[in-house]
Amino acid sequence: MISYKKFSIYGVSGLPRFGEFQGANNFKIEELTPYQENISLYVHIPFCQQGCNFCQLRFGGIVVNSIPQIYIDTLISEISIISKFYYNKIIDSIHFGGGTPSLLNEIQFKGIITSIKNNFNCSDDISVSIEGDADSFINSKLIYALQDNKVKNISIGVQTFDEELRSILGRRDSIENIYLLKDILSKFKQIDLNIDYLYNLPQMSNSVIEKDINIINTLSPHSIDIHPLKYSSCNYNLLKTIFDKKYILPDTQRRIFEFNLLRSNFTDMGYEEIFVGYYSKGNNVNKYLLRLHNLLGGEYIGIGLGARSYYGDYSFSNTFNLKDYYSMINASNIKPISRYVFAPLSDNFITLFPKRGKELHFSDIDISKERDYFYDVLFMLERGEYLKNESKSFKMTTNGYNWYQNMMESLLSISQKKLHIENLRNRAKIFNDFNNFFDSIGSEYV
Repeated sequence: MISYKKFSIYGVSGLPRFGEFQGANNFKIEELTPYQENISLYVHIPFCQQGCNFCQLRFGGIVVNSIPQIYIDTLISEISIISKFYYNKIIDSIHFGGGTPSLLNEIQFKGIITSIKNNFNCSDDISVSIEGDADSFINSKLIYALQDNKVKNISIGVQTFDEELRSILGRRDSIENIYLLKDILSKFKQIDLNIDYLYNLPQMSNSVIEKDINIINTLSPHSIDIHPLKYSSCNYNLLKTIFDKKYILPDTQRRIFEFNLLRSNFTDMGYEEIFVGYYSKGNNVNKYLLRLHNLLGGEYIGIGLGARSYYGDYSFSNTFNLKDYYSMINASNIKPISRYVFAPLSDNFITLFPKRGKELHFSDIDISKERDYFYDVLFMLERGEYLKNESKSFKMTTNGYNWYQNMMESLLSISQKKLHIENLRNRAKIFNDFNNFFDSIGSEYV
């Protein structure tokens, strides 16, 4: 039987795991066998005007005032180089992530979109989405380029509307501009707004959460994506501030309470839970996010610095070194892949089952080469009352939803679990200077 007492402080976002292995000299995309005709394209823009204290992507982020044109030119060259490997695939969605893609100017954005459409086979009803912050969206002509190119979704990282907590997190964008952006989008009609929201924050009271819920209700975004703060992803200065000021940290029961408070309120507002933590009104759901959680086939291609792909039972990612990225493409005219790992789609589908939150059929487990191992873990989760077994399928219990992130960690395949532990070694060191102060938020590994 599996019985959770604390949350894992690391989690398993960014699947599959690579571990410490580096190097991809002999990796050949053309020899992979994909599962789906339709795939998503992810465009990584790794630039921000300032780094956020909490962001797990800050490790690859580059602080700039504007996005250098050499990066855009190199990105467009990469599109030309790699498109030949996917000539028979249909791109039905493009997602611009980062970083802060809203720092793109309108000419840069149009250049990337044009290059994708000239080099890939794109569907007529292609769905385009982009991340950013309200300040940069409203202070440029980019917003009109998004309208012209039929962008369907804009996602902004609000995290919270409480000014004190935003200051702790290092958010410097204006709440006033969030309202202004919403007003602008209401005139465009075709572009929906997504809000990213964080819970499990230090010093987060009931009144703060309730006020945030009311503001979100007033803004009425098309979708809301909520995540617990991962303290292992915070920078050292933020952890030191929390430690020095002895901020109140959420324990296990507090985190569960906040999760259920948000979940019940968003459901009451008329949002549908597409997968755990993601709530949407209507049918315009971000296809890239669905594939990221192993829906719609689960395959996507990443372009840009550090971008990862998941295609034909392999995950692979581009180099994280900007100088190498420029050199590999501009000087050597080669794909900038720096690492890869064999991670069968069937295994990833099982691992991500708790995040999808619906049900997992025995037939989906039976196709895995590690089926016996997965059944052992799933039945242990059932005995722990996180799952129930009905008609040859596993379904989440109410308590299972509370622990969905721990359950994903338990459901890592044997090889992925080994690589995951490798990933944790260096990240664990960030807590060494704080005398067990952060123990209440979770344990090192489930």
